[in-house]
Amino acid sequence: MKTRTPEPPTAPIDAERARSPSMVSKREAVEHSVNASPITTPTFDPAHLYGSVGAYVRLMAPHTEAAPVSVYVTALALCGSIIGRGPWMNIGNTDHHARVFVLLVGPTGAGRKGTALSVGGSRLARLLDDNFSATRVVSGLSSAEGLIAEVRDPTPLAKDENSGKVIRAGDPGVLDKRLLVKEGEMGGALEAMAREGNRLSAILRDAWDGMDLRSMVKRDPQCSTAPHIAIVGAITKSELCKLLGHASVLNGLANRFLPIWSTRAHLLAQPTEPDPEAVSEVVAAIRKSIAATSGIEKVVLSAEARDRWEVEYPSLAVVDDASPVIRALLERGAPYVLRLAMLLTLLDGISVIEVRHLDAALAVWHYAADSWRFIYADGVVRSPLAERLLVALESAGAMGLSRSDIREGVVGSNAVSAKQIDAALGALSSSGLASMAKRATNGRPQERWTHARHLQREA
Repeated sequence: MKTRTPEPPTAPIDAERARSPSMVSKREAVEHSVNASPITTPTFDPAHLYGSVGAYVRLMAPHTEAAPVSVYVTALALCGSIIGRGPWMNIGNTDHHARVFVLLVGPTGAGRKGTALSVGGSRLARLLDDNFSATRVVSGLSSAEGLIAEVRDPTPLAKDENSGKVIRAGDPGVLDKRLLVKEGEMGGALEAMAREGNRLSAILRDAWDGMDLRSMVKRDPQCSTAPHIAIVGAITKSELCKLLGHASVLNGLANRFLPIWSTRAHLLAQPTEPDPEAVSEVVAAIRKSIAATSGIEKVVLSAEARDRWEVEYPSLAVVDDASPVIRALLERGAPYVLRLAMLLTLLDGISVIEVRHLDAALAVWHYAADSWRFIYADGVVRSPLAERLLVALESAGAMGLSRSDIREGVVGSNAVSAKQIDAALGALSSSGLASMAKRATNGRPQERWTHARHLQREA
């Protein structure tokens, strides 16, 4: 009697192919990408340079070697810092403002990161608001206390009750709580965060969240009520990977930054300048939109944008990259897309987010996500079986798959043991990518697995 040679665990099943060809083709594509295709350099379509800020970037592009996407996102961060925390949007039961943290990542020199910070940051700041440029753009990020001091609340003069002697001088504080921190060498700030007792990481997380800031020093502690801090920094890939510790990934500091892979766009042997009148026109349009935001409070999605968001949200909320590092870095995809969409809407001088704003925001986010993937390209650790199960669960939708479905329709081989399937499902479950529920039947309860993107909200 002939012994049947079992199929290898990754071989497609004919029955499955007949039942769900889309599942199989998608699975094969994923397996091929995991096993063979390298992570490629991120690309950004200039068509996604939206609105008047996009027009400014297109106007400057022929006259600078900096990548347009780097100039664009830097300019967005600047504009958000000028707008301030007047307009807001409720995201996940929390009020968010037009506040963005940007990290330009690229090779030394050839990345033209400093040029992007200049064209999209310093130069545009002077054109838009010379006073803001002179007083509310700072550098030298190294300590929590130093950052809070730039947006500190006033403190009254304090005297000893008995002697009347002054024990603490009064401080008028800083009236304007808007601040743009521009760091050409972000490595210095990351090094400072690694020092024992340095609270800069925690304060930056609070600043992104828009929380009140408070120093922990015993002598003359300072606080800042309702600050509005944006950050644009630059760093090389090797320096970032060296200095961005595991704790910064897990505690949520890193995923509060939009990484923008930055390389030289083209060679420009001689300095050139755009038409001054064209620059004045586009800057006036940006300034007019920013002025219009002074009367805007709550920002909302239009009906069409809400429908679009329902479609986009699952893939942003549940990241299924194999690397746990990448999943941690992309955790804030959903709120970041809405923040960017809100900012782009405000730069149109309106308060209702339309589909075009979501599209433009998604383009920036996808570039940032691909930048993280490129920076940490060696982080893929999930097994081929887990990859295969994840694709099958996503294709199965809200109904999910039973253990029988998994065994017969996905694995289809006795060469794969139950323990191997348990381990693969366990890896997906521990990563928050799949969930198991037991459903009542006439006999024993049935175990069914569902991709996290298809979990149904309980009534």
